[in-house]
Amino acid sequence: MISCAEGRKREQGIKNIGFVCEDIRGLDIDIYDFATSTLCLHEVGVEVACEILELMICKSNKVLIADYTSPDTFFGQYRDR
Repeated sequence: MISCAEGRKREQGIKNIGFVCEDIRGLDIDIYDFATSTLCLHEVGVEVACEILELMICKSNKVLIADYTSPDTFFGQYRDR
């Protein structure tokens, strides 16, 4: 996705944006304009996911998260099996 985004950035002549795919826990940057997490938090377990979310909130002006949720109803849980 980053190479696709970089290509679109070049095509449109945009110079004031960069894309990084890193573990936020190891980054040494004060603050970002945006932080995104897409379809990965459900893979790392609740404690690590919460740690990552806290860092995203502390180190970003805006946070965008796209991930799976847990179904609340019996039928929702049964459907996902």
